[in-house]
Amino acid sequence: SKPLIKALSALNIKYSLSSKGELFETEDMRLLTNLLSVIDNPRDDMPLCHLLTAESEVYTPELNLEEVIRIRRFSDKSHSLYDAIITFSESGDDGELADKCRIFVSSLEKMRDAAGRTSADKLVKSLIFSERYASLTTTEAYDYRYDSGCRYVKNTWSSLYSFISYFKEVMERGDTGSEPDT
Repeated sequence: SKPLIKALSALNIKYSLSSKGELFETEDMRLLTNLLSVIDNPRDDMPLCHLLTAESEVYTPELNLEEVIRIRRFSDKSHSLYDAIITFSESGDDGELADKCRIFVSSLEKMRDAAGRTSADKLVKSLIFSERYASLTTTEAYDYRYDSGCRYVKNTWSSLYSFISYFKEVMERGDTGSEPDT
């Protein structure tokens, strides 16, 4: 139940869900999936918007929906939300919001750089050291994602995109994350 999960999380007590299906439906799993998707392709607006505005028991959103709308309106409609964030960070009229945008862009670019140089499991593991996303590493969703990354790279070393695609297939099947087909 959500109240129990919230209480356990507030006390930093690890817990286990009874099925992977339940785990795949948690907000933490959606946040981790969208974080990896945004690292891979920040110009995909849906995962980016979710990552920026969603919250869970352990994660506070980067921005609120009103801020995202203000950023979006500031930029050309043909640009992605990420491009709008960059534009706003460079010339935004709201100092505090422009600072939030600059911090987000800088953090994301560092993670994107790391993604180009490392395997999926090591990238997921590196989130522990991220000031912004470390809270997500205390969840069962993170443990499962990391274990899945380890199983994936054991059989194949491929791009972050390939790992995300593999993991989304696992989630859709409700699979337990068995060895990937290579």
